[in-house]
Amino acid sequence: MVNQTGLNGEYAVKLKWAPESGLGSVLPGEPAEPTDPDPELASIFTAIQSELGLRLKAKRGPADVVEILDARRPSN
Repeated sequence: MVNQTGLNGEYAVKLKWAPESGLGSVLPGEPAEPTDPDPELASIFTAIQSELGLRLKAKRGPADVVEILDARRPSN
């Protein structure tokens, strides 16, 4: 994400949204379990716009990339 709002600093926000179907609160590398989202909650994109007044816009452009070639658990 690239901040193009012109707003600087950190903000504490409380946002209610429904997770994407099948993702829930899955950690990377763990299998996803089906979710039953609250029908009263909006998608994260709708919630960001309606609750925070911000719009996420898909755009192509340069991005920093980190490539991890190897990862190992530390030895004892």
